[in-house]
Amino acid sequence: MSISSRRPAHPGQILLERYLVPWQVSQINLARHLKVPMQRINQLINGKRGITPDTAWRLAAAFNTTPELWMNLQAQHDLASCQPATMHAALRPPAKRSARRAPAPATARRRKTRAAR
Repeated sequence: MSISSRRPAHPGQILLERYLVPWQVSQINLARHLKVPMQRINQLINGKRGITPDTAWRLAAAFNTTPELWMNLQAQHDLASCQPATMHAALRPPAKRSARRAPAPATARRRKTRAAR
C-alpha cells in the first residue's frame, strides 16, 4: 500500500454524502431508526466522534452494508490522522554467520587444561 498525501474522509462524511443525502434521511430519523441518541449521529457526521463497533453494526443493518466497511473507514481515517511526519528506517535482519563453531568460552578452556595436568 502506498502512502498518499490525501487524507481519507471521516466516516461521518461518508455517511452523510453517500447515505443520508441520497436516501433523504435526516440525522434525527437515522438516530430514531438506530435507537441511539441524536447527538451520536450529529457528532459522527461533524467528525467529532468515531465509529464504534456497536455503531458499525447498527449502520450495517440500516444501510445493508457490512460492519467491516464502517470499521475499515474508521481505521483508515485514524491511521492517516496519526501518521508521523518522518518514518523510521526499516529494520534489517542480522547478517548470516558462517557455519564454523564459535570458540569455547575461556572458563571451559581452563577446565580442560587443568584436567590434562
